[in-house]
Amino acid sequence: MRVLVRKIFQFFSGKKDHLPLAVILFLSVVVRFVGIDFGLPLWLVGDEVSHIFGALKMLELKTLLPVLHDNDFAGIFYYTPYLSYIYLLPYSAAAGIKFLFFSGNFSQFKNYLIADPSIFFIIARTVSAIFGSLTVLFVYAAAKNIFQNKKIALLSALFIGFGFLPVSYSHWARHWTAITFFYSMGIYILSHPNFSIAKRYFAAALLLGIGIGFNVQMSIFGVFALIWFFAFDRWPIGKLLRQKWLWQSILAFILLFGLAFAIWPKGYGFFLLMGNAASSTKVFSLFGVFKFYFLAFLSAEPVLLFFVFLGMLRMFFVERRKALALGGFVFAYLFFFYLFFRPYDRYILPLYPILAIVAGYGLHRFLEYAPRHIRVIALPLVCAFLFVPI
Repeated sequence: MRVLVRKIFQFFSGKKDHLPLAVILFLSVVVRFVGIDFGLPLWLVGDEVSHIFGALKMLELKTLLPVLHDNDFAGIFYYTPYLSYIYLLPYSAAAGIKFLFFSGNFSQFKNYLIADPSIFFIIARTVSAIFGSLTVLFVYAAAKNIFQNKKIALLSALFIGFGFLPVSYSHWARHWTAITFFYSMGIYILSHPNFSIAKRYFAAALLLGIGIGFNVQMSIFGVFALIWFFAFDRWPIGKLLRQKWLWQSILAFILLFGLAFAIWPKGYGFFLLMGNAASSTKVFSLFGVFKFYFLAFLSAEPVLLFFVFLGMLRMFFVERRKALALGGFVFAYLFFFYLFFRPYDRYILPLYPILAIVAGYGLHRFLEYAPRHIRVIALPLVCAFLFVPI
């Protein structure tokens, strides 16, 4: 651990060109941790209780397998299980320390924790803030892989670091920041220039299988992996089917997904009840879904949206394969949500790493070609508009 800390310190202190990234990361962490005690001890944020109480119920029943205690978990644990597992160790430590200083029996201690479970909410929200902060780092690394340009990577980190939804949801104990983190990590892995094709797609399969244990929305990342393969690797199908790593990757994904499903099948039940594919009447038209998310972005992130369009337009004419891969996945993602989910603004969160990368590219090209007097004020104005909502 000391070696790792020393290397991180040397990375940021050894070279001056790492200072902008260090500043962005530091401020990103600050805005994600400030206010994580909001509303406590009241429960003001929907869906937090599922992950938190699911973990507490596991500790109470001394089990890691909710499926063996179906009745006890019914009604309180309606999401996939892996995020709750992350809470178990810090929850055990927090409860143990509190019990050492509690003057009463265990039954009274239990009532005491129920009366004010704030410590468990703060721990869970801290985990979300950590996921959100790490997402900034992986978006930077992924953008650097894709464009081989540190300035684009820094601007991409800026957009994800101070995006309204990523910052907001980093304060809550929900699965969205974890899923967004896995998306950013997956983009980094698939775009890494020094990883072999076998290593990239096997790692992506592992990430996909683990991520689905956090929430089913991670499954759509498999579409991104396919798009990336056919855009940049483009092996003939016959050659691909003969590769051992392909079948190892598929098997790894099936086993990991099967494990998460076996642990708590009810965490995946809601997936079958949502969206147009499961409805006899259309909740939204396909055009209506795109319109909904466009208007949501326009109201919450107009600066990001502007540079996404600018970046995608420029990329289409200069680096078309990248534009088709990144833009194609955005449309594919929204199409799958049209089929299987209802439209809510938070459902766009896993797309933020891609949108931040495209916006970073767009802002970089804008600054590159804009007159000097425009460049001087453009970046401070962008930063100001990003900071205002948060």
